Amino acid sequence: METLNVKKLLPVAAFAFAIAGAFASSPNGKATNVSAPEQGYINNPNPCSESIDCNNQGSEICTIENTNQQVFGLNASGTTCNKVLYKLN
Repeated sequence: METLNVKKLLPVAAFAFAIAGAFASSPNGKATNVSAPEQGYINNPNPCSESIDCNNQGSEICTIENTNQQVFGLNASGTTCNKVLYKLN
């Protein structure tokens, strides 16, 4: 039985690693950091009252224009409004 020559096997191995790396690094079609509109609420005079449209990602905090009062989103359990929201772009 003839032994494999390393010089012949090395290019094949490099090609196989290149193909595997290309598939491992390609996006799977799912976006992970996508901002989306979200309903925001103020907590004055009542908790979670008066809603406006905000965003779940951004850099500028979502506020009501007239009063500059911060607007919050519902938390994961949907019971309180304390999730930080951002202005729509």
